[in-house]
Amino acid sequence: MYNKQNKIIEETLSNFKKWVLKPLDKYIFNETNNHFIAFIVMAAAIDNLASMRYLTSISDTEERSYAAKRYTEYIKNYFPQGYKKYSYNLWQYFRCKIVHRFQLEYFDLRQDKQTYSKHL
Repeated sequence: MYNKQNKIIEETLSNFKKWVLKPLDKYIFNETNNHFIAFIVMAAAIDNLASMRYLTSISDTEERSYAAKRYTEYIKNYFPQGYKKYSYNLWQYFRCKIVHRFQLEYFDLRQDKQTYSKHL
């Protein structure tokens, strides 16, 4: 049964594709030297999707702890199985450090998958 909530979800995902994914594909993913920027944008995009998926009414002081829970739950529920064990590290070292400090720890963004065991 189609309802108002389904329509809102479809519109939200459509806008996400239009405003986030299409520009990423056009301006970032097709360029060879934009990997770090692409990871920053995708870390924020995952956070955005998680916040839409796990809506709640909370105070600003509760936001940080709930944001971590929301992000890790999104990874566990919507990413391939192998990412579950890294869900908190993806939050702490991928999302927080790369978005807020413009630095990366724990994971390696190089493209050589065979050399780096924690390659994303």
